[in-house]
Amino acid sequence: MNGEEQLILVAELSFVLAGFAGIVATNQFGTAGKFSRGDAIGITLIVHSGIVNGLLAILPMAIYAMGLSEQRAFNISSGLHCINISIYGLWLLRNMRGVRVADWKSRVFFWFISSVTASVVVLNAMNALNLVFHGQFGPYLLICLIPLCLAGYMFMRLVSRPLWRNLKNYDRDRLKDEGRER
Repeated sequence: MNGEEQLILVAELSFVLAGFAGIVATNQFGTAGKFSRGDAIGITLIVHSGIVNGLLAILPMAIYAMGLSEQRAFNISSGLHCINISIYGLWLLRNMRGVRVADWKSRVFFWFISSVTASVVVLNAMNALNLVFHGQFGPYLLICLIPLCLAGYMFMRLVSRPLWRNLKNYDRDRLKDEGRER
């Protein structure tokens, strides 16, 4: 699979994930179900990053089609994707201020993903500025995969969270019933 096919696959997966997230969110929360600020952030992140990531994945091909060199196409695309991810990161940090993350595993995961993302943004800034990397495909593929992986994680969370909430409520109600029988 060549680089163009890989970017097209990333774009397709990003668009599909955004579409499925929209459908799931409409079904889960459209009936005035219970949802949290974290759920809203997750849905927004999936839909927005899915659509924008899909567009940015095919951007180098559009730039190349306009007559610029492949290297220049990846320079420009890397720079634009760095700006995009930086804006999403700031948006996420600003909106997560009101969210309490009690689980230490979630906190570790959040900081791990933030560190990996920051490293990939630095690699792509170097790719955009021709420092160490010179308009190469590899760093750009990485920066396209980060939002896709994050959106995939958030989609998995979106789909499974109501199941775990219902199980928790079921267990709580069952324990109350057992306490009344004694």
